[in-house]
Amino acid sequence: MRINNNISALRANTNLSRVEKRLDKSTRRLSSGYKINSASDDAAGFSISRKMRTQIKSLERASQNAADGISVMQTAEGALNEVSAMLNRMKELAVQSANDTYSGDDRDAIQQEMDQLLAEINRISTDTGFNEKKLLNGEANRRSVTQNDGVSVVRSSESVPNGKYKLTVNEDPKKAVYTGGSVSSSDFNEDSTLQGRVIINGEVININPGDTAETVLNKIRLGAERAGLSLAGNGGGPDADGEELYGGYTAGPLEEGAELLFVSKAYGSKAKIDIKIEGTASKLKDGTTYTAEENADRLAAALNLPRKMEPDEVKKGSDAKVTLDEGFEKTATVSTDGDKVLVKDKGGFELELKVKDYTTENDKAGEVDLTVFDAGYMTLQVGANTGESFDVSIGRIDSETLGLKGINIRTNSEAEKAIAMIDNAITRLSAERAKLGAYQNRLEHTILSVDETTEDMTSAFSRIMDTDMAEEMTEFTQQKVLSQAGTSVLAQANERPNTILTLLQS
Repeated sequence: MRINNNISALRANTNLSRVEKRLDKSTRRLSSGYKINSASDDAAGFSISRKMRTQIKSLERASQNAADGISVMQTAEGALNEVSAMLNRMKELAVQSANDTYSGDDRDAIQQEMDQLLAEINRISTDTGFNEKKLLNGEANRRSVTQNDGVSVVRSSESVPNGKYKLTVNEDPKKAVYTGGSVSSSDFNEDSTLQGRVIINGEVININPGDTAETVLNKIRLGAERAGLSLAGNGGGPDADGEELYGGYTAGPLEEGAELLFVSKAYGSKAKIDIKIEGTASKLKDGTTYTAEENADRLAAALNLPRKMEPDEVKKGSDAKVTLDEGFEKTATVSTDGDKVLVKDKGGFELELKVKDYTTENDKAGEVDLTVFDAGYMTLQVGANTGESFDVSIGRIDSETLGLKGINIRTNSEAEKAIAMIDNAITRLSAERAKLGAYQNRLEHTILSVDETTEDMTSAFSRIMDTDMAEEMTEFTQQKVLSQAGTSVLAQANERPNTILTLLQS
């Protein structure tokens, strides 16, 4: 028996300290709900759980990003829905104006509404935005830049790789043209009662009794302009202030003996000219009555034109010639449609240019230099890691990109052209809306996928971090009982030296 060192008490105290530590840990787990509260609890588990916690928070943010992306698509699609409604109204107006029951004033009124609708489409293009980011003015689709004045609109697919591209667009002088011979004024004098109608591309020009040659030519000139043509001539006509239209022909007053030409303002194989002359029965001063047939023939002869021009009498145009130079693969194919040039290859590359009219003098060629870059796309971060994103391309939608800039429905022929133009615009708009719908559907699936990943990762995080309350409560109870027992044993161990006093007293 010893007095200086109470070994039993020391052992009891050591065991009690261990129990108290385990009891403290159990209490912390029960109060926090986590079984890993510090790196000392489980170094590997702590490291894994910290990374998983960061990943879970990032996935939650990515899901919200995708939801914001859906909001962007819905905003853009809502604006395009209004544009679609306006295009439907514009087609209705074009169909209405194409009907020849309407007067010039009526068509002017219809044109005014058409102009207002175009202005509203342009306003929607410039004003539609989300969180101060413009959506429909081309900022979300700007991949290419060009310094070429001959190109007004550039559209490209998402598969266009970065780099420099060069096209040579060669517009041969292939506007549709009709040569009508020399102008004669012999049948137009102040005493003539010759009358009839000249119909050019659907535009009706009325020739009244008493019209002089100058009056008739002015009427035809204005009618040709309304019909989308230019009246040109050479030989007797001055060209000092005239505009170059076709080869050596210029616009300007036509003198007697000058060659009369009608020139289409449009390039390409679709350019056409249709001229028909009709006459009405009239009676000259000498009492001779002319039938409508004879009157039409006289009117045609005065203008040196056939009564009905046959299709093969028109020199039809040809489409633009395009040569691919730098940057394009040899597999690329080129097609043209009016003033548009479309380049495609097997790799998904697609580039569309809207080419302005080039001057036709001396077969001038226009070279188009493009630089394609990635800036301008709207990138949506839909994952927790780098590279887990995709680019959203929202095209520029306005009167120019829809091919409606300067649309005119003041004549039957122009209204007919407008119908086709609006149909093309509706197709273009529908494609853009379909793309937005595809983006939205993809984002909805992205949200579901990200949320599922978040759920699975949270479950894994829980298995590592969360306390099993039933198991931990059992541990807590056990350690609490051991703590109470240890305290009692320690008290008894501290009393044992008192027995030595009894021995000494005896």
